[in-house]
Amino acid sequence: MKLELLQLNTYDISIYHAVLPQIEGENAREILLLHTATDNPAVPTFLERMLQAAQIHLVKDTLHATVSQEKVPAFALLQRKLPFRTLLCFGFSPADLGLQITPTLYKPIAFMGKTLLFSDSLDILLEERTQGGSARSRQLWKALKQLFLPS
Repeated sequence: MKLELLQLNTYDISIYHAVLPQIEGENAREILLLHTATDNPAVPTFLERMLQAAQIHLVKDTLHATVSQEKVPAFALLQRKLPFRTLLCFGFSPADLGLQITPTLYKPIAFMGKTLLFSDSLDILLEERTQGGSARSRQLWKALKQLFLPS
């Protein structure tokens, strides 16, 4: 019996710090995740659990960065400088990334060879959950299942 090793792309993350100084991750699944800065200490755990449910490991599978509203890089720069197939944006609009498109929140779209998903901020999603709501979270979960889980 012949065994074949699964070959995953690995990247030297230091070369991406010029684009996003605070970027982290190993990017095995070529997922770029951007989210707004927050002071809420519960947000990182919330994000990790949400991604785990979609079988995404934050460190191993993504390049991820917390970005302030004033320092959001343009999509064109991200596309040119960072290896990703899917972009998950929490708390940013397409206009924040210099895009003139109007996708619906929580609905994945194909754009220039990439898949983009825009969502409310992690703070808003977490606040909704702590107040007993789930409308936004359900929409996000449906989109994450569509993108990352086999049918």
